Amino acid sequence: MGLTSNVVGNTPILSSWGNEVRDRSVQVFANAAERTAQWTAPPTGAVSYLVDQPGLMWVFVAGAWKAPNAMGIPSGGYITSATGVQIPPASTIDLPSMAFTFTPVANRKIKITGSLQTHINSGTPATAFTLYITDSANTIFAQRSSWMLDNASFVNQQTLTVFHVMNSTGAAISLKLRANNYLGSAVGLYTDFQTMIVEDVGPV
Repeated sequence: MGLTSNVVGNTPILSSWGNEVRDRSVQVFANAAERTAQWTAPPTGAVSYLVDQPGLMWVFVAGAWKAPNAMGIPSGGYITSATGVQIPPASTIDLPSMAFTFTPVANRKIKITGSLQTHINSGTPATAFTLYITDSANTIFAQRSSWMLDNASFVNQQTLTVFHVMNSTGAAISLKLRANNYLGSAVGLYTDFQTMIVEDVGPV
């Protein structure tokens, strides 16, 4: 669209100029339904504010209204789960409730952070475990491993964090957290708490 033309002194201001200024200013609506009904063909780059969602600005991109930071959700998103499970020996599992799908705007850097708290009970043999960030087809984006040492008297608890930064193409992204119990002899590796955070961290 380019820069809005300057107003020339002593000449009429055209309706097309005023409409362009309107489309380039922040339009305020009570809610999304009112916005849809009243602004049926917003141009790309249009900005709006919804009274029922205070603190958020919305930008019209690729035929849809997107929240700031290009996530379609307020500035990112996160999921947590305190569901504990046992990771069987020599196996890899999907962590409970750790699947997340979103559609970012193209050409943005998206940071994914995964965190897992685990423990082994006293008297359990030492083991190694790995935390993965993957897509829905189990393609690994990032991973980090650590040892859990055995202790005859105490529970050994440990938290592992892994992160990955990817460039978005505008297509939907499906992510998971997975974990692996590396040693077959360790049958007592348990998860306690897991979190996945997704953030828009800027342009590509």
